[in-house]
Amino acid sequence: MQAIDTSSGLPVTVPDVSDRAASLVNWIARDLDGSIRTSLKRAARAGESVVADDYVHLVRDQTREARWERGWRIVDHTGLVLKVTLFVNESNDSLVYIRLGEIIIASGTPPWIGNRSAGASAEASIDLAQRQTFYESIETAIAASLRDPSFYRRV
Repeated sequence: MQAIDTSSGLPVTVPDVSDRAASLVNWIARDLDGSIRTSLKRAARAGESVVADDYVHLVRDQTREARWERGWRIVDHTGLVLKVTLFVNESNDSLVYIRLGEIIIASGTPPWIGNRSAGASAEASIDLAQRQTFYESIETAIAASLRDPSFYRRV
Protein backbone atom coordinates (compact mmCIF):
# COMPACT_ATOMS: atom_id res chain seq x y z
CA MET A 1 0.00 0.00 0.00
CA GLN A 2 1.32 3.45 -0.89
CA ALA A 3 -0.01 6.64 0.65
CA ILE A 4 -0.72 9.64 -1.53
CA ASP A 5 1.45 12.47 -0.36
CA THR A 6 0.61 16.13 -0.78
CA SER A 7 2.83 19.14 -1.06
CA SER A 8 0.92 21.01 1.63
CA GLY A 9 0.43 18.16 4.06
CA LEU A 10 -2.94 19.71 4.94
CA PRO A 11 -5.84 17.32 5.53
CA VAL A 12 -8.02 19.44 3.28
CA THR A 13 -5.99 18.22 0.28
CA VAL A 14 -6.20 14.53 1.17
CA PRO A 15 -8.93 12.48 -0.52
CA ASP A 16 -11.72 10.73 1.36
CA VAL A 17 -10.92 7.10 2.10
CA SER A 18 -13.75 5.99 -0.21
CA ASP A 19 -12.59 8.21 -3.11
CA ARG A 20 -10.42 6.37 -5.62
CA ALA A 21 -9.95 9.35 -7.99
CA ALA A 22 -6.70 10.57 -6.44
CA SER A 23 -5.30 7.07 -6.15
CA LEU A 24 -6.16 6.30 -9.77
CA VAL A 25 -4.47 9.49 -10.98
CA ASN A 26 -1.41 8.72 -8.88
CA TRP A 27 -1.21 5.14 -10.13
CA ILE A 28 -1.52 5.99 -13.82
CA ALA A 29 0.73 9.06 -13.56
CA ARG A 30 3.42 6.95 -11.92
CA ASP A 31 3.21 4.36 -14.70
CA LEU A 32 3.24 6.94 -17.52
CA ASP A 33 5.64 9.48 -16.02
CA GLY A 34 8.71 8.34 -17.94
CA SER A 35 7.03 8.20 -21.33
CA ILE A 36 5.29 11.56 -20.89
CA ARG A 37 8.55 13.23 -19.82
CA THR A 38 10.33 11.68 -22.82
CA SER A 39 7.63 12.89 -25.23
CA LEU A 40 7.75 16.40 -23.79
CA LYS A 41 11.56 16.51 -23.92
CA ARG A 42 11.40 15.58 -27.62
CA ALA A 43 8.86 18.36 -28.21
CA ALA A 44 10.79 21.00 -26.24
CA ARG A 45 12.93 23.50 -28.10
CA ALA A 46 16.27 24.96 -27.09
CA GLY A 47 15.88 26.94 -23.87
CA GLU A 48 12.76 25.02 -22.81
CA SER A 49 12.67 22.44 -20.05
CA VAL A 50 10.25 19.85 -18.72
CA VAL A 51 8.90 20.00 -15.19
CA ALA A 52 6.37 17.73 -13.52
CA ASP A 53 4.10 17.75 -10.50
CA ASP A 54 5.40 15.53 -7.74
CA TYR A 55 1.96 15.15 -6.19
CA VAL A 56 -1.66 14.65 -7.06
CA HIS A 57 -3.49 17.95 -6.57
CA LEU A 58 -7.11 18.72 -5.76
CA VAL A 59 -8.48 21.26 -8.25
CA ARG A 60 -11.94 22.75 -8.58
CA ASP A 61 -13.32 23.92 -11.90
CA GLN A 62 -15.51 26.99 -12.50
CA THR A 63 -18.58 25.10 -11.24
CA ARG A 64 -16.65 24.02 -8.10
CA GLU A 65 -16.58 20.37 -9.21
CA ALA A 66 -13.58 18.65 -7.65
CA ARG A 67 -11.03 16.71 -9.62
CA TRP A 68 -7.65 15.17 -8.81
CA GLU A 69 -4.82 15.79 -11.25
CA ARG A 70 -1.13 15.59 -11.98
CA GLY A 71 0.62 17.53 -14.69
CA TRP A 72 3.75 17.83 -16.78
CA ARG A 73 4.86 21.08 -18.41
CA ILE A 74 7.20 22.49 -21.00
CA VAL A 75 8.41 25.85 -19.68
CA ASP A 76 10.83 28.52 -20.83
CA HIS A 77 12.19 31.71 -19.27
CA THR A 78 8.82 33.45 -19.82
CA GLY A 79 6.70 30.72 -18.23
CA LEU A 80 4.38 27.97 -19.41
CA VAL A 81 4.69 26.76 -23.00
CA LEU A 82 2.50 23.65 -22.79
CA LYS A 83 0.89 21.50 -20.09
CA VAL A 84 -0.21 17.86 -20.14
CA THR A 85 -2.68 17.02 -17.39
CA LEU A 86 -4.01 13.66 -16.25
CA PHE A 87 -7.16 14.01 -14.16
CA VAL A 88 -10.15 12.19 -12.70
CA ASN A 89 -13.31 13.95 -11.51
CA GLU A 90 -14.60 13.01 -8.07
CA SER A 91 -18.11 12.75 -9.53
CA ASN A 92 -17.01 9.86 -11.79
CA ASP A 93 -13.90 8.28 -10.34
CA SER A 94 -13.70 5.63 -13.07
CA LEU A 95 -13.13 7.94 -16.03
CA VAL A 96 -9.61 9.17 -16.75
CA TYR A 97 -8.95 12.28 -18.86
CA ILE A 98 -5.80 13.53 -20.57
CA ARG A 99 -5.72 17.21 -21.42
CA LEU A 100 -3.14 19.00 -23.56
CA GLY A 101 -3.36 22.70 -22.88
CA GLU A 102 -7.09 23.26 -22.46
CA ILE A 103 -8.23 20.49 -24.83
CA ILE A 104 -9.13 16.97 -23.72
CA ILE A 105 -7.27 14.69 -26.13
CA ALA A 106 -8.15 11.33 -24.60
CA SER A 107 -10.48 9.82 -22.04
CA GLY A 108 -11.53 6.39 -20.98
CA THR A 109 -12.18 3.93 -18.20
CA PRO A 110 -9.14 1.82 -17.40
CA PRO A 111 -9.79 -1.81 -18.33
CA TRP A 112 -9.09 -3.13 -14.84
CA ILE A 113 -11.89 -0.90 -13.50
CA GLY A 114 -14.24 -1.76 -16.37
CA ASN A 115 -13.60 -5.47 -15.87
CA ARG A 116 -14.36 -5.29 -12.15
CA SER A 117 -17.48 -3.21 -12.73
CA ALA A 118 -18.72 -5.83 -15.19
CA GLY A 119 -18.00 -8.60 -12.69
CA ALA A 120 -15.31 -10.15 -14.89
CA SER A 121 -12.24 -11.65 -13.33
CA ALA A 122 -9.54 -11.37 -15.96
CA GLU A 123 -6.44 -13.51 -15.88
CA ALA A 124 -3.32 -11.62 -14.90
CA SER A 125 -1.84 -11.89 -18.41
CA ILE A 126 -5.01 -10.51 -20.01
CA ASP A 127 -5.21 -7.73 -17.42
CA LEU A 128 -1.58 -6.81 -18.07
CA ALA A 129 -2.14 -6.77 -21.85
CA GLN A 130 -5.26 -4.59 -21.48
CA ARG A 131 -3.41 -2.23 -19.13
CA GLN A 132 -0.57 -1.92 -21.65
CA THR A 133 -3.02 -1.22 -24.48
CA PHE A 134 -4.73 1.45 -22.36
CA TYR A 135 -1.41 3.12 -21.56
CA GLU A 136 -0.28 2.94 -25.20
CA SER A 137 -3.49 4.68 -26.30
CA ILE A 138 -2.72 7.55 -23.90
CA GLU A 139 0.89 7.75 -25.06
CA THR A 140 -0.21 7.75 -28.71
CA ALA A 141 -2.76 10.53 -28.11
CA ILE A 142 -0.14 12.67 -26.38
CA ALA A 143 2.51 12.05 -29.07
CA ALA A 144 0.07 12.85 -31.89
CA SER A 145 -1.12 16.04 -30.20
CA LEU A 146 2.43 17.20 -29.49
CA ARG A 147 3.02 17.31 -33.25
CA ASP A 148 0.27 19.94 -33.58
CA PRO A 149 1.83 23.43 -33.22
CA SER A 150 -1.53 25.00 -32.32
CA PHE A 151 -1.24 23.56 -28.79
CA TYR A 152 1.88 25.53 -27.95
CA ARG A 153 2.25 29.02 -26.54
CA ARG A 154 5.47 30.02 -28.23
CA VAL A 155 6.60 33.47 -29.29
